[in-house]
Amino acid sequence: MDIKPIRDMLFCKILRVVEEKKIGSIILPNQEVKGCKVAKVIAVGDGKMFPDQKKNMTFNIKIGDVVIVNVYAGTTLTEATGEYLLVSYNEITGVWNDFEKEE
Repeated sequence: MDIKPIRDMLFCKILRVVEEKKIGSIILPNQEVKGCKVAKVIAVGDGKMFPDQKKNMTFNIKIGDVVIVNVYAGTTLTEATGEYLLVSYNEITGVWNDFEKEE
């Protein structure tokens, strides 16, 4: 899949979707982050241009990083090779630095 995100968008491959588990109104405890998508960054846009600056903002997220995103954030694309996510930089809630170690 050859997609180039624009502006402040990131293109990611979804690795895992973690949802809250409920029985009635009781939320079952789980050690994972609840209600989120875990995705690996495949491509990043050029950044967001601010009116008072002459260059784009730079990302502190790079290709290959594993990020955590709200379960409802972004646009999901389904392909034969898996599920992908096109998401705004502002919707990234965190970077999972030791993801491979926990697998």
